[in-house]
Amino acid sequence: MGRSRLEKFKDYRNSILTEDVPVLETTKSEKNPKNSNQKSQTTSTLPMDQVMQALDQNENDEVFLKANRRKKRILYTILIILGVAVVAAIVVIGIILFK
Repeated sequence: MGRSRLEKFKDYRNSILTEDVPVLETTKSEKNPKNSNQKSQTTSTLPMDQVMQALDQNENDEVFLKANRRKKRILYTILIILGVAVVAAIVVIGIILFK
């Protein structure tokens, strides 16, 4: 029976981790005490004004989307009515001409 994918991966990983492979050195970055202080002072809460503005923006977006959908429906309805009128006119003209 064939070897499974996991066994093949283990063999591949072991072949990479041989002792004659050079070790990559990473550069050590300087620790900046200012950054560590800033991280400890941050909070996960948003100001109330920012939250209220986001809610107002969402309501405005919903109103815009509803108006946009309404305009599309009206346009499609008018196009369908015009198409039916053109077909009806062609049928009536055909009946009158071939009488």
